[in-house]
Amino acid sequence: MGFRRPRPYLRSVAIPRGIELLLRVRMGCLCVHERTSQFGGRRANSTSGCPCCGAEVESLSHFMFDCPATPAQRDDMFAEIRSLPGCAEKLRSVLSMADSSIKVLRFVSDDIWGSSGRCLMVSPCIAAFLVKSWDVRNACKHSGAVLPPLSAPWGAGPMALMLWLEWVIL
Repeated sequence: MGFRRPRPYLRSVAIPRGIELLLRVRMGCLCVHERTSQFGGRRANSTSGCPCCGAEVESLSHFMFDCPATPAQRDDMFAEIRSLPGCAEKLRSVLSMADSSIKVLRFVSDDIWGSSGRCLMVSPCIAAFLVKSWDVRNACKHSGAVLPPLSAPWGAGPMALMLWLEWVIL
């Protein structure tokens, strides 16, 4: 069986990685342990904690809003969204929600941000954050490294976090 060149219409099917991750978050099917543990059976990884910080459960809400491995990426995303016209108040209202699953769904939803033009500006910010954070998460998961605990005597400040990330990635 020979291999042919791909058909021209198949070349444009691939979507950018950030948009794919954003779509997975919107559908609630990003592969965090909370979601995938039910499919693994007895061969599933028994550790349900976050691979970056060792939190009890790796959930979508923890990954997007609480994980201490990605504060710089998260702060950059929030700053970018706040700088967009009319988005600062909406961001504040979403982040103040108590229910974590609703908070995630509202944050990535198109209708919270208002007009389609505004959503076209917010979605790339979220997609870029997801790509950077997902890379950090996978580096932690596949290297087996976990962030140092916040109670360490030298703390887990930005410099310690950067040194740790350099160690994990390199």
